[in-house]
Amino acid sequence: MRDPTKQLTKGELHRAWRLVTWAGVLGSTYYTICVNGIPRVKFLTELDATAADFGLISGLASFAIVFQIAGGVIGNRIRHRKSLWMAMVIAHRLLFLGVLVVPMVVMDPSFRMFWIILVLFFHDMLAQTSGPMFMSWMADLLPRESLNRHWATRQRFITIANMFVMAAIGFGFNYFETRGLILEGFSIIAGVGVVLGVTDILLFTGVPEPDHARVENIRLRDVLLQPLRDKAFRPFLFYRAYWTLAVSVAAPFFGLYMIDELGLRVLTVQLMGIASALGVTLTSRFWGLVCDTYGFRPSLQFLTLGKIVPPLAFFVVPHEPWIAVPFLTLFMFYDGALNAGMMLATQGVLLKSTPRHNRGMYIAASSFLSVGIMATLGAIFSGHLVDFLAPRMHYSRGIFTLTGFHAAFALSAFIRFGAFYMVSRMEEPGGLSMGEVIRQLWTRGTLRTVRLVYRLSESRTPAQRMAAAEQLAAIRHPLAMGELISALRDEEKDVRKAAANALGEIGVSEAVEPLSRALFDPASGIQRRAARALGRIGGMDSLKALLENLRHRDSKALGETIDALARLNHDAAYLPLIGLFHDVEDEKLRLHIAAALGRMSQTEELSEVLDLLNARRPPGPSPIR
Repeated sequence: MRDPTKQLTKGELHRAWRLVTWAGVLGSTYYTICVNGIPRVKFLTELDATAADFGLISGLASFAIVFQIAGGVIGNRIRHRKSLWMAMVIAHRLLFLGVLVVPMVVMDPSFRMFWIILVLFFHDMLAQTSGPMFMSWMADLLPRESLNRHWATRQRFITIANMFVMAAIGFGFNYFETRGLILEGFSIIAGVGVVLGVTDILLFTGVPEPDHARVENIRLRDVLLQPLRDKAFRPFLFYRAYWTLAVSVAAPFFGLYMIDELGLRVLTVQLMGIASALGVTLTSRFWGLVCDTYGFRPSLQFLTLGKIVPPLAFFVVPHEPWIAVPFLTLFMFYDGALNAGMMLATQGVLLKSTPRHNRGMYIAASSFLSVGIMATLGAIFSGHLVDFLAPRMHYSRGIFTLTGFHAAFALSAFIRFGAFYMVSRMEEPGGLSMGEVIRQLWTRGTLRTVRLVYRLSESRTPAQRMAAAEQLAAIRHPLAMGELISALRDEEKDVRKAAANALGEIGVSEAVEPLSRALFDPASGIQRRAARALGRIGGMDSLKALLENLRHRDSKALGETIDALARLNHDAAYLPLIGLFHDVEDEKLRLHIAAALGRMSQTEELSEVLDLLNARRPPGPSPIR
């Protein structure tokens, strides 16, 4: 059996992540059918659910996040999370069958809705309790430097599959809806969803679990206050809480509005939802790369501004289906594209900015404080607001109509404006401004860079990876930096060489440290390329690494190091090069050094440089300069 404390090899990680991805497809299908899909909205409205009921369901689902703390406590006290997590999530999926049997066994409408809300709350409670165990497991499984790109690849694949699932669900449910069999149709389709949801969890039997240190003697009060006491994490916590409130005022009612107010069929709304999934599919890899390269603050700043638009689109959409359908479909695509970035950026902060020790509890507490409380308040308040205004606010003029739903949409858009200030207070060492990030992205070659980066990451053949690195060198886009740095550790020497060349062409200072490690490591096989790249990048850190390498007389990269120092042409390089000239006996190397000093001093005649170097003179500043 493989030692769980050892890091997975690239092949092992690839196989494990493929299982996690396919399991995610089945899990997403379950959620699309049973939790997030439009058929469930129609099922509940058929059972006389009101906006307040939908708000309560959404609010309690958010409040259930408090059980993440219980999950964190459990996860901290066990060494192996996998078996318990699988058992809890299978029970969570099977519990949804309690919703499906309600129409058959409960006749009283008020008690029937109470029972559904209660079952859904326990259903969400189990899901949230298991959440921290899964997140800490995945955080331990994935390499930190490519975490977002792994999640983005998984998210993209799942969403592509989900588009076909959404279409199949829409057409399948339409068969029952056109025949007036709403309750029967949803029960059959949701039953299939439960089977797929359980199968999803069973696939995780093949996913390894890295060793997990137990953490005991934790006080609940300290757990809840720890994220608030963390000065670096606290701004994100406040932003996430504010943003969750702003979103929860409107988001739970988009589907209900299209079904109840616009009078659209489930099939139509379900097919419109594919536009949102398409937006996620087409942009997930882009956002994963952006977050890994530029950090979370500029990404969240841009996304926050963009996410002000969707509730405004619902507010201004005409009350005519022939206009509303294409109009909202366009904005659903736009919203899906931004949601892809929001999910990755938020998830990335939680996985990267939280301490590895006690990470599950930390994530659970921060999620409850920022999401559990605020989403509960927002959804419940907004649901009662819509119901309160329903008989009092119904203004129509031409193709436009204002109802209680529009009050919720307007309020959500207004609150979202303040979130930009909140995210601007987040600190991220070394991060660029949003304007600088946009400037770099708004250039030719950005989309091609995204494709090549993922080709470099995922291609199984060395020739394809090397070709991708060479093309990235020609484009010179900073987005490629992260994967090129990872490629310095590729198993194939030619790929490592191409990656070092590309980093030198791009010229980003973040590449200096990994290139320096390759320069000092004889086993890397790319010492010459690393020295050349450091000379192209420049800066004091590159200079220090190259001067350090001069001390290694047997370095294979000594010649390239001398040329790189000549390229940098810094005063600090003169004396070390002159000293090396007098210390070595290899005449060829001495000529190499003299030629480099000649280039640095702009002396065209090599003989003149040699005369100066060989002349007997008292100690003092070099006359070459």
